[in-house]
Amino acid sequence: KKRLKEICMRQSNYHEDNIIKGEGEAADNNGKKRRGAADKKIIFPVNDGRLFNAWAKMESKSGNLSEARKILRRGMELYPKDYTLLQAAGSIEERLGNIRSARKLYGASLAIEPSAPTLIAYALLELRSPIDIRTKASNVTMVRKLFEEALLIDPKHGPAYNAFGI
Repeated sequence: KKRLKEICMRQSNYHEDNIIKGEGEAADNNGKKRRGAADKKIIFPVNDGRLFNAWAKMESKSGNLSEARKILRRGMELYPKDYTLLQAAGSIEERLGNIRSARKLYGASLAIEPSAPTLIAYALLELRSPIDIRTKASNVTMVRKLFEEALLIDPKHGPAYNAFGI
């Protein structure tokens, strides 16, 4: 956990230096630009949000949902087109009881790239937390369409069949 956090923080700081200070120059601790420092490229194991997802998952398993939320927000700042970060953030918001935020995050994830896991998470959210609070009825048609779309995208995705059978 400690090593993963260290890697994510380095990755985060690297992106800040390149975005804030400009490509081709890096900043020292005092914020002054140093020439030649950008020539020393830092190579990270991945160039997407997987490390932030893994770190947030460890925090959420430890019960630190607010910390997981912060980690995912930071990852989303660095990688706004990574749909998996949005899906994970939606899951955290759902666990925190922020159903509207979870719906928005799942929707944003699907807008970037439709995926079976996100569609399943969205469908299960709709089953557990219906939009119409007065009748407390789920939109069964919408839920069924979400599951069917998940199976169209990935017909071999076992969890889709398991969840659809609920």
